[in-house]
Amino acid sequence: AGPLTSNARIVSGAIVSAWELAISARAFSKLKATFVARDVADPSAYSGTPLAANEEEIQASHGAATGFSWQSVNFRHTDITVKCDHRVVETPFVGSLFTAQPTYGDMAEIRVTAKLYVETSDPLTLFRSDARGDLVITLTGNTAPNACTITCQEAVLSSCELAKDSAGILYYQCEWMVSSAAGKTGLIVAAR
Repeated sequence: AGPLTSNARIVSGAIVSAWELAISARAFSKLKATFVARDVADPSAYSGTPLAANEEEIQASHGAATGFSWQSVNFRHTDITVKCDHRVVETPFVGSLFTAQPTYGDMAEIRVTAKLYVETSDPLTLFRSDARGDLVITLTGNTAPNACTITCQEAVLSSCELAKDSAGILYYQCEWMVSSAAGKTGLIVAAR
């Protein structure tokens, strides 16, 4: 249902198949997701009390002043995107328009891309050394303790290319592959 209606559709058996969080300088943060669900009900009126009666936007302009951190280095960036694809697929069965329990169709994939200001040769040096470690992005709101911390565990810099914008400012266009190790999940998103 759209924001201008008082109706909602109840979706049952829904699993997030993939999601993407894009953060850019001087712009709204964008979150998009795809779902695979078993069933959906007819539109009905909203009921109950909203979970967040006085919500607050978490704005990219309130990110950590030092950017994000990886390998004990703080990077300043103009854009960063976290993509998580669980590779969930439908499991159709004969005689029904709906799906049985959605399941995993392939190995999950988590990637982080960022456009970094070239301030030092750290990104290129870390790329050449096959460094691995947690990449941490922190966003905060205007009122404490409103914050979101995204920890991309065991991130490996898989690409680091020098780029230049129209003003002649140098950037590294970087991409990290995120994985999991013993006792780790690959990605943690914590909001408070």
